[in-house]
Amino acid sequence: MKFTMGPDFINRGSTLLNDLWDTACVIEYMPHCLIEDTVDHVLNYDAKTYKYILLTQLLGKAVDERVNILTFQQSSTLPNAWSARSFCEKVITRSGFERAALKGILGGSKQPYNSGPGQEKELSQNNGTAIEDVPLRDELIDALLSIRTSQEAKDAVLYYLYVCKGIIASLPADEILPTPSEKNISCARTRKFWRDLAHVGIEGEGLSLAIATLLDMALNSPFKTRLHQINTSRRGQGDIDLYCKNKRFLTFEIKDKPFAHHEVIEYASAAFDNGWDRFAFVYGYGAGTQGEVLNEPDYASFAMRGKSLACIPFEALLDTLTLTKEDIPLDDLYDSLLSFIRDARIGAKTATPARQLLRELVIEVNKGANG
Repeated sequence: MKFTMGPDFINRGSTLLNDLWDTACVIEYMPHCLIEDTVDHVLNYDAKTYKYILLTQLLGKAVDERVNILTFQQSSTLPNAWSARSFCEKVITRSGFERAALKGILGGSKQPYNSGPGQEKELSQNNGTAIEDVPLRDELIDALLSIRTSQEAKDAVLYYLYVCKGIIASLPADEILPTPSEKNISCARTRKFWRDLAHVGIEGEGLSLAIATLLDMALNSPFKTRLHQINTSRRGQGDIDLYCKNKRFLTFEIKDKPFAHHEVIEYASAAFDNGWDRFAFVYGYGAGTQGEVLNEPDYASFAMRGKSLACIPFEALLDTLTLTKEDIPLDDLYDSLLSFIRDARIGAKTATPARQLLRELVIEVNKGANG
């Protein structure tokens, strides 16, 4: 029997990895796991492929303990074989986690399973490997086989990341990791965070996260912001909905690529036909410089129906809303970002760099407070 790895598995892996990294960043005590000696050995060993293998196999087991912790490819004849090499690229390497969070300390490889022992279908003592690497390979096999539950795997990943934190701290640029903070941060400083967030990821996901969190932070109760899953077909439904006292208030269409005047009108018409009275078309940096998109006849035609609309660049929205707030609680911003990532099912390629931007904001605040 094979283990099929779908998008949900990938997203759960990315979320768990980021959650455990957040924990590793802030705890002041040494966590423990069943394979501490092996983790220490691998992370201090020259062969970088084994660093990726250990983290990937443990994380897969942490997400779902049914996966075979020794298999690399689904074509393996072992039971519950899964594609660990694909999981590694989508969650750890190509997603940007190693580069952004771990500062490339594992080796900076985008496809680590394409070299050395990672090319095999599973980790086995029958694998061909350099003679000097055989003891480590065999130790790794025994260690992985001792991990039987998801909780044991989570404990091992947390320990792995905690050791990584120590390695990063010893690098020349040692002011990297955030500590817990209950501080507020001025909107003047969060402006850069939201601008950077609007640039990350794919398919406008970063821009949508930036707008959703911006609305969430700028507008108080009774307003409630809802971010929908990006690029799903929803006729008459925008990407972000704003409710007031649980009633429809304003719907947003988000665009991060070039568009035409007729598209704005079509989106607005669909939203109004679906029962919305207010519609905003917000475009990001990928759309280029649009100038004045809507004209007076556009506004007048919809005003006759009692409908209001706008077409504005992201930075105009950003500057307008940040001017209405004095400061932003970091804890609230953290909770807002993670809840939108979860509820809108944001993929790893956007979620990972988005969460790293938030970590870096915390670092900046703490550095300013301590310096």
